[in-house]
Amino acid sequence: MYKFLLKAERVIHTEKCIYWYRVGREDTLSQVWTEKRVLDEMEAKNEKLALLGMMGYDLTLHRYIYKTRLKRAIEKL
Repeated sequence: MYKFLLKAERVIHTEKCIYWYRVGREDTLSQVWTEKRVLDEMEAKNEKLALLGMMGYDLTLHRYIYKTRLKRAIEKL
């Protein structure tokens, strides 16, 4: 998704909710942590960091988010 946003000439923000998060349900995908999910997510984040770095973006906040997500994922396994 971020690749589309980076190529867009303009982006419009709307306040319309397009996703319903199911808090407290153990059967939702966001609650299921597997080694494959963690590896896939980290691979995608590595690609994003590399692309943003090549484009000259400041990666300070992105690196912090990456480290935080990785720590959380490892704790869940």
